[in-house]
Amino acid sequence: METYVEDGQLMIKLDSRLDSVNANSAEAEIRNAIRQHPGLPFILDAEELTYISSSGLRVLLKFHHEYNGLTITNVSTEVNEVFELTGIDSILTIHKKRGSITFSV
Repeated sequence: METYVEDGQLMIKLDSRLDSVNANSAEAEIRNAIRQHPGLPFILDAEELTYISSSGLRVLLKFHHEYNGLTITNVSTEVNEVFELTGIDSILTIHKKRGSITFSV
């Protein structure tokens, strides 16, 4: 997982899959990145994310609840379909790869 600071925000690039195999380690990596950049707002960059399971959705929802919101950018059409089918698109702020759509609580 790659992280970098851009425009005063911590960008965390998700790997290609967020599923039961790597959800716990991905959560730990995200937490570590946030700890290393205290006070910076963070955004998850899903440009390379091609698959997300219920375990991955659980991780996203944890961060949403802990940080009172979560923004995910560069979401593919396929991953966005999962967000729509599960209703998570009505909870998170999601920016698609082309154009953007914002949903809030």
